[in-house]
Amino acid sequence: MNTKVSALRRIVISALSAVFVIALVLALTLSGAGSAARADSGRYDVTSTVRNISPGVNETEYYTNTTANDDQVVSYAITVDLSQSTIIAGYKDYDTSGSWGMQTVREQAAAAESARGVNVVAAVNGDFYNMGTGQPTGVLVMNGQVVNNAAGRNYFAILKDGTAVIRTGSLQGDEAEAIGGALMLISDGEIAVVGNDSYYTTKQPRTAVGITADGQVVIVVADGRQAPTSSGYTYIELAEKMLELGCVDAINLDGGGSTTYLAQYSCTDELVLANTPSDGQERSVSSSLLV
Repeated sequence: MNTKVSALRRIVISALSAVFVIALVLALTLSGAGSAARADSGRYDVTSTVRNISPGVNETEYYTNTTANDDQVVSYAITVDLSQSTIIAGYKDYDTSGSWGMQTVREQAAAAESARGVNVVAAVNGDFYNMGTGQPTGVLVMNGQVVNNAAGRNYFAILKDGTAVIRTGSLQGDEAEAIGGALMLISDGEIAVVGNDSYYTTKQPRTAVGITADGQVVIVVADGRQAPTSSGYTYIELAEKMLELGCVDAINLDGGGSTTYLAQYSCTDELVLANTPSDGQERSVSSSLLV
């Protein structure tokens, strides 16, 4: 009797194992055919956790890794529906006079809330900047006022009609909010990063902003310099992540120790540090993007 039970048990276990393998293969095949689980670089979304921040603002926390399971990265994608929320540019003390300085993203968010009477529910670092003075490298437009104008660079803007754009070159006068960026990651639905030298392949903490085909804004923050917990993204990997998230245009913002992401999660009233800055604490930076 025991021999028959054992044999039956082995048959059942073998059958269940076969079903599991088939299901796993189908899942990987389907996810690979879509856009959510595997990037061209071979990175996989090991886990993804969605959190509601506020109406129209959601965060997805990703743990990604390679097929060899030897290069974990922790990243966050904040998706903003501009029909329910908007994005503004921040600066030290919400100062629009061009008096340069630096301040943490948290302090910039608090200053914007006081000056504009808004509730900031998500905030990230913005443009590259002069680390001696705090002057942003690219453009800065706050509440329709041009604070810094740097022709020729890429920039992200919320226009006066409420829509989002990514442009290159001079301001066009229809920008309500704008911050500069550096490398173009996605252009017209295609990866725009070209190059294989160390500038493109070094893994770092990264911050980026993009726009989807239906006009939503996607902000991505990746922790780095903290292997094995999170090594960071190369520019190629960052571009692939933005493309995976549906962006048709995207630019790279300041990264490294400046990369900071704060969130005020649903049913709370306080901005909390959501990512893990590589400095071990929040750095004073130049501009910021505030949702």
